[in-house]
Amino acid sequence: MPSVIENIGDIRSSVVTEVPAGTTVVLNCDSNDYNHNFMFWLFDKNKVIGPGNEYDERKYKYEVLSGKLHIDSVSPTESGYYKCVSKNLDGSGITVGEVEMIVKGSSFTTTDAIKLTAIIVSILILIICTVIYSRLRKEWNKYDGRTVVPGSVKMKRKVMKFITKPQQL
Repeated sequence: MPSVIENIGDIRSSVVTEVPAGTTVVLNCDSNDYNHNFMFWLFDKNKVIGPGNEYDERKYKYEVLSGKLHIDSVSPTESGYYKCVSKNLDGSGITVGEVEMIVKGSSFTTTDAIKLTAIIVSILILIICTVIYSRLRKEWNKYDGRTVVPGSVKMKRKVMKFITKPQQL
């Protein structure tokens, strides 16, 4: 028995819509009316978005009564033909409404900008930490394992010279 997807015949309406990348888009189901009930959306000839099918529920949301499809944060790779399939109320057949969605612009979103900024800041922090560590390491190597104690002989001599030196006014 052939599936509904294989039997999609005539397209009732065809609409072209251009949308900017990164936005949330709402596609209307033109095959859904008083004589037809929404069944599902078909994309790429094999991707089914609708009741009883697995799909990314964060990305795609559909309204059961109207058949409207909400697509979150669209990208140019999602451009293509979306078919809304509805069943006649008397069960005699199906009708199809088609929407060609053309996504314009870059798929670089605000979220991508935030992620990129976080990566750049992280790299800068790592560079700064590396520079500070290397400078401290050079200072530590000067002492070569010796500890400098504030009461040592060299320190006493420096302090004594400072104290005994006459001050000029």
